[in-house]
Amino acid sequence: MNKTISLFIALLFLISLFFLFNLTSNDKPEPQEENKETEIRAVWITYFELPKNDFENEINNMFSNLCESKINTVFVHIKPFGKINYDQLKIICNIGEKYSLDIHAWINPYRVSNTNSFDKNEYPLSDKIIKTKSYAFYNPGSKEVKEMITNEVVNLVKNYKIKGIHFDDYFYPEDMTKGLDMKEYDKYKGSLSQNEWRRENVSSLLKDIYAKIKVINPETIISVSPNADIEKDVSTYFADVNTWCKEDGYIDWIIPQIYFGYMNETKPFTEVLNKWNSLVSAKNVKMIVGLAPYKLGLEDKFAGSGKMEFIENKSVILEQINDVLKLKEKNDKVIGYSLYSYSKMK
Repeated sequence: MNKTISLFIALLFLISLFFLFNLTSNDKPEPQEENKETEIRAVWITYFELPKNDFENEINNMFSNLCESKINTVFVHIKPFGKINYDQLKIICNIGEKYSLDIHAWINPYRVSNTNSFDKNEYPLSDKIIKTKSYAFYNPGSKEVKEMITNEVVNLVKNYKIKGIHFDDYFYPEDMTKGLDMKEYDKYKGSLSQNEWRRENVSSLLKDIYAKIKVINPETIISVSPNADIEKDVSTYFADVNTWCKEDGYIDWIIPQIYFGYMNETKPFTEVLNKWNSLVSAKNVKMIVGLAPYKLGLEDKFAGSGKMEFIENKSVILEQINDVLKLKEKNDKVIGYSLYSYSKMK
């Protein structure tokens, strides 16, 4: 990235995020007055943003910055590829408590590697790991895998000061083929088609986790942040977001990644936001809207004629935050927003 763009992004975030609630310019919308009790202002911290050195001091600095920017909720990526660094998680939780930040443990339940190679000696149940052309991941159709993941989450909730468990959109990989889990499908399918069975594998994992966690601590939040494309969630990732949003017992929060501008030709922000808003109907399910400050200053290459919006409209994220807060006033299912991701707020 050249120096001009870097300075542009840094200045933009300094104005539009860290001083988000202090803006007074007439040509920029002003966010609603904050409500500390009910408004979720969240950020994702990815595994590659976590400090490599001087971990405790760096996390302290990060959380101090988040508090200054009025963030109150943090999704920390503590299991991206099958292993959790529990020592780091303990530090994160302790410092989060110091700053009164709600810490949610962000895990990828199935993913082992972003390539199709892995060391079998490093992972439990390595015989249950399957490979596509692009990924290695635990087989969601394996009952042993389901039990392992559930026990792992139970351990997190029992032993760490976390507010919730968070899953993103990595369930089945995009390049999953029919043959990779045919053995398990033939064994457990019942009357379900393979696609129905795959969706049931993911949903039953969430439902079991939800039930067990609520016994341990009813206040623990279970959340999922799916792709904003509902059809792709259901047909490609086998994430049955329709059921999770309409029936209680799977999740508490749905956080769709609505990473589009207003001018996106095929998925304009307002249209997608309204679609998700209409989907959430379960009594105990709330919606937080995932927003994309990482796009600011960059060409949105899949947006068609709207590809320059995140360059030309310096306040697009601020406008989207205001739209979310206005929707929140009308619908108590909407409780806030989350920003992807921490490094784009510096």
